Amino acid sequence: MDNTKPGRYHVNNHVKDTGFLKALLDTSFTEWVTLRVAGVLYTIALVASGLVSLFMFGALWSQVGGIGFVFFIIGVPASWILQVLLWRLGFEAAIATIAIAKNTEALKK
Repeated sequence: MDNTKPGRYHVNNHVKDTGFLKALLDTSFTEWVTLRVAGVLYTIALVASGLVSLFMFGALWSQVGGIGFVFFIIGVPASWILQVLLWRLGFEAAIATIAIAKNTEALKK
């Protein structure tokens, strides 16, 4: 990753080569598991948000029929975008916190 561009940072600067299970069961919390699973969890969150939006569309369609079609065109996609935005902000906050912790740890050395 190019670290010279503004807004770009490399969070894997001191990741040790340990297995996932060993890092997951590390009781001293010296291994960062979040960075390893963030992409998978975000993908699951995207799929779940899509399924929630589809369920919401189906539930609303059965209640109001074709009358609220404008709401379906605007409301359901807006709900999906809001869900994805909140998930993304949460994951970015967690990863940024880990990057700060790693940089602080590197400064101590």
